[in-house]
Amino acid sequence: MFARKNLLIILIIILISASILMIYLINISNVYNPSSRAVTTGKELIKIKIGSIPVVDSFPIFIAEKEDLFKKHGLDAEIVLFGSAKDRDNAIISGAVDVAIHDPVGTLILYSRNVSVKIIGFLCCDIMNESNIGFYLLASPTQETGNITSVAVSRNTIIEYVAWKMLENVNIDPSKINFIDVPSITNRYQLMIEGKISFAVLPDPWGTLAINKGAKLISRYKDLVVIIAREEYIKKPYGRDALKRLVDTINEAIDLYTKDPDKYIDYINERLSIPKELIGVFKISWSRHVSKPSEQLIEEINSWLLERGIISRKIDYKDVAEDLWR
Repeated sequence: MFARKNLLIILIIILISASILMIYLINISNVYNPSSRAVTTGKELIKIKIGSIPVVDSFPIFIAEKEDLFKKHGLDAEIVLFGSAKDRDNAIISGAVDVAIHDPVGTLILYSRNVSVKIIGFLCCDIMNESNIGFYLLASPTQETGNITSVAVSRNTIIEYVAWKMLENVNIDPSKINFIDVPSITNRYQLMIEGKISFAVLPDPWGTLAINKGAKLISRYKDLVVIIAREEYIKKPYGRDALKRLVDTINEAIDLYTKDPDKYIDYINERLSIPKELIGVFKISWSRHVSKPSEQLIEEINSWLLERGIISRKIDYKDVAEDLWR
């Protein structure tokens, strides 16, 4: 009798445990399954924090914010804006953000310093005409374009990398150039416009503004933007799914913008660092979706960083790039 009662108790415990497990699995499925109605209807959204600095090539995330596309794609997204690239990088390192709009040079430098991040998407650009956003090698309004001996840049960053590329494009050996370190974009712009430095590299919209103010264009280079994610976030049960959703969100935002850019000009001016002289004048053009990171680009940046002694070892593409669709 006693044995029979014990057996009955054990069976009841097993049935209760099985029921609890079933409920748990159903809930997990509803949260993380890409086809789940619960996610897309907003009952259970996947949290993601996106870090950026207020630069023009991050505009798709702000279009997504305005049109509530994150929620549509099952994401509870928070955009965190930082005043400097250093602050953004510190947030990536500390885990204060999960994802960031970044550049491939800075990403490889982070990785070389044992920061566990991966490139999950290449935002722009494979070729020049995919966007009017880019980098400019400029001469000050009072300077002739020849006889370049020094160029103001932000050292050991994407700015110096594209400076080398643009100098090579006009048949100047970059190794013979004195690169002056002026990390602040606005300071670099002002010093060049005032003629206190003769040559400088500026990104948009400051490059466009400088030309409008009389600076002389020597060379131009395509924009280089990537989306990176902390490896810790990628490895979460919902990580890869959330990042695929993020890419879909950004691509839809790009489509909305390209169909009617005028609709978003005021919002972009409000959210991003558009100089007041360019408000109503500078309009972003864009003609590409997020794609798989370019292996050739990563190779070229690797070589440049190694030659310059900025990193001490080559970083393998498979280590720093995550294929979300494999």
